[in-house]
Amino acid sequence: MKCDPSLLLPAKPAVKSRLIRQLLLPPLIILLMVGLGWAGYSISESNGIRVLSESGERALELHARTVESEISKYTYLPSVLELEDSVSRLLTDPDGANRQSVNEYLEGLNRRSRSRAIFVLDTSGRVQATSNWRDADSFLGEDLSFRAYFQTAVRGEPGRFYGIGSTTGEAGYYLAHGLEEHGKVIGVAVIKVRLDTLEERWQRARLEAFVSDENGIIILSSDPARRLKSVRPLSPQMKERLARSLQYYWWPLNELQPLARETLADGVEKLTFPANSETAQGKPHEVTYLAQTRRLADTPWHFTLLTPLQDLRRESMVQGILVGVAFALLAILGIAWNERRKVIATRLAAREALQQANNQLE
Repeated sequence: MKCDPSLLLPAKPAVKSRLIRQLLLPPLIILLMVGLGWAGYSISESNGIRVLSESGERALELHARTVESEISKYTYLPSVLELEDSVSRLLTDPDGANRQSVNEYLEGLNRRSRSRAIFVLDTSGRVQATSNWRDADSFLGEDLSFRAYFQTAVRGEPGRFYGIGSTTGEAGYYLAHGLEEHGKVIGVAVIKVRLDTLEERWQRARLEAFVSDENGIIILSSDPARRLKSVRPLSPQMKERLARSLQYYWWPLNELQPLARETLADGVEKLTFPANSETAQGKPHEVTYLAQTRRLADTPWHFTLLTPLQDLRRESMVQGILVGVAFALLAILGIAWNERRKVIATRLAAREALQQANNQLE
């Protein structure tokens, strides 16, 4: 009895093909699992940022209006002094007795309005009367002609200015109004208010936010470390001009540089800053925020709301891991089903071959 020689030859191509599949399949599954996991993470993060952005818009509007309300509630006060006859008499004919009565009037007005200070300057920029006349660091007699709020108000325009006082070194918001008599400016009334109550509210509410002025300098911030830093690069000429104006006294006005910045839309960015704490290896933690910015009404200032993205990223990471694990489980089930199908097919083929052999023997 002779055997068919073809039956003795090894099925090399089939063996090689199966070996290649066995070698390539695991890394391919791992690669797809990582890719799908990353896609799941990215999609989840994008959807989460969109939802946070929508809710952040409402919070941004609410807190921005609070800042606007705090600023605007003092705007009327400097113009009130135009109605006080003693102030007009002091500016037209300065003398000691009249000055004292104006000092006391301003002191009472300042106490009732809960402002930081109220003072009156003549057209040369010298303080003729002030609410803090009793203090050792009184403004009385100070020459403030270099201040931008005075230069604006003496021209008959409303003066608005946030800066650090040259006498006290205390930051404040200055509102100035030109006092007129018979259509002519005879002096300037200035009120100084502190806005740090806003910062205290933000800190109590665990809200991260800041206000930047027309120069891009952060003047109010829930995080003191960010205060008096610039949100954009300042040219050497700009720094020199601000230094001469003494608006921020001698602060260096360093730039607040994020570790990473990604613009998502107009007024919406993703910013990464170093956190105050450090990792076990001594490296600083990184905190990523959704930054939403809005212009404040009646001022050249901008309000920025920072929403931390740690929780969102954690949830997105979990979603990505679940997608990757789900794919891996499906792949394992698919492989197991395919192997079982092959075993069943082999058994059926063997049974059929045995049946054919039995038929031939019969």
